[in-house]
Amino acid sequence: MNGCVWSLCEVISGSTLNLGLNFTAVEDIGLNTQAIVSEALIIVGRPFPVYQTNLCDLTPCPILAGTNVVIFAPGFVQSSTPPGMYTVRVTIVDNAKTVICLEFTIVIKMIQCSSNSEL
Repeated sequence: MNGCVWSLCEVISGSTLNLGLNFTAVEDIGLNTQAIVSEALIIVGRPFPVYQTNLCDLTPCPILAGTNVVIFAPGFVQSSTPPGMYTVRVTIVDNAKTVICLEFTIVIKMIQCSSNSEL
């Protein structure tokens, strides 16, 4: 993830989650179909979508097997999302088959307002 130094990343509620994904395709992707990239927060075992787009909007298609690909996918974390630790699931689905599935943990924090003692 962009802007993260450690494997556990902190994200502010109401902000964009900028995800960079670097992979080598082990099979052809988007050859005859429109592959879809999705990001979801897993809350109580259920996925809640934060982003979805056509893979070809992020990188040239088709992606042939053996090709190294870097994509950047922004997901928005709603300000109503309670603070806490969450699993993020990123998938690429092509022709009704999941070709990439990645999960990692983030911590969502609320925006902290600075107090000003001068009135």
